[in-house]
Amino acid sequence: MERNEILAKAVLEKVTIGSKFGAKSYNVCELMELNNGSLNELYTQLADLKEKTATKSLFDNPKTSSDVEFKMSLIKTIFEHKKELAEKAAKAEELRKETQRKLQLRLEAKDVKEIERINSLSQDELDKEIAELKAIKE
Repeated sequence: MERNEILAKAVLEKVTIGSKFGAKSYNVCELMELNNGSLNELYTQLADLKEKTATKSLFDNPKTSSDVEFKMSLIKTIFEHKKELAEKAAKAEELRKETQRKLQLRLEAKDVKEIERINSLSQDELDKEIAELKAIKE
């Protein structure tokens, strides 16, 4: 199943995943808010449950097994989605920093050009610009 199909099925079927000892149950929206460590913990609990039911039960219950497998795939899907979002955010931040660095370099180059222009002015031109700037300031 694809990511969108897994999420849609989970929402439509109102799938919830219980934490250890049934202390808390999480729906899809709540799972999306969990950090990756918590998602990993839930995934591990489901994997353990899957292993126990497969090896320690005389009853072959494919419904329970498929439910556990679906919940595991849901958690894995959410985990991968959040990982992709974090990678995109990191790339965007890197791009923002690089753009800021380039902008700063260009602003500094512009300042250098302005200083070069000012240095090339004659004394009379400098006096005139200084007088104009003082007039604007006042």
